[in-house]
Amino acid sequence: MSTKKIIEQIAVKNNVTTSEVRAELKKAMAISMISQSPAAKEFWRQLLHNNKNPSVEDFLQLCIDKAKAAINDNCV
Repeated sequence: MSTKKIIEQIAVKNNVTTSEVRAELKKAMAISMISQSPAAKEFWRQLLHNNKNPSVEDFLQLCIDKAKAAINDNCV
């Protein structure tokens, strides 16, 4: 499923617009970026390329990839 589709489903489920979902995701990203947690720092080190802020889609895709990896690690 595409990240665009995920954003649309979140919007429908929460009875908000996709713009509102994107805005909330951007807020969550900003908060996470300043976290002093080692896990958060590693997450952002992996995501930030050329010191550019990632798009919401890039952020979601990394979250999806991390969740899949965690599931696979726990199923082995």
